[in-house]
Amino acid sequence: LSITALKFPIVKELLLLNFDVILMDVDALLLTNLPIDFFLTVDVAFQRVFYFPEPIAKVWNFAACSGFVWFKSNSNTIELLNNSIVKQFKVYSDQIALNLALWESNIKWEYTQNKKDDYHTFIESERKDFFIQNHKNKIHGVSDKNGLKVCALPTDSFWRNDFVPIEISNVIVFHPNSPKIEEGKIEIYKNYKLL
Repeated sequence: LSITALKFPIVKELLLLNFDVILMDVDALLLTNLPIDFFLTVDVAFQRVFYFPEPIAKVWNFAACSGFVWFKSNSNTIELLNNSIVKQFKVYSDQIALNLALWESNIKWEYTQNKKDDYHTFIESERKDFFIQNHKNKIHGVSDKNGLKVCALPTDSFWRNDFVPIEISNVIVFHPNSPKIEEGKIEIYKNYKLL
């Protein structure tokens, strides 16, 4: 819990020192060099998940995973981190805090531009279809509050969910979502011949 509570404050301090930061959980394996072009045009890029936190996933069709996030050192990103830190004092979960901060930034995702109702709630089957159909795509969004540019990374190369088909040779970050216990994750790594 202490490590989780310190993630965002440490990232913020590094951003204030003009370092761009990649925040990566210990169970997320970096399998190859990161393609820097994924990050050049955005302020924040994150691995995406299907379920959690569910209220946000129901609206966006995905949520931000705090287990792999790129942060560019600039005022918009620092503002997002400040908001995430405040939220985390209330909800304790770094992932919920990050998603709430993104939500409050009023991100407009590129795939919702033509929808009449950006806050339509998707049923689970619609979300799963969207997630699978778009698993090879980066999904860009922009905050209409401050212009923060965000990117939900492709799930075939920043892998998190087992219902998305992958070729392990194309995976950049391998971060199994479940089981949540150490032995279960090790078993998944072995199944993909990563250990």
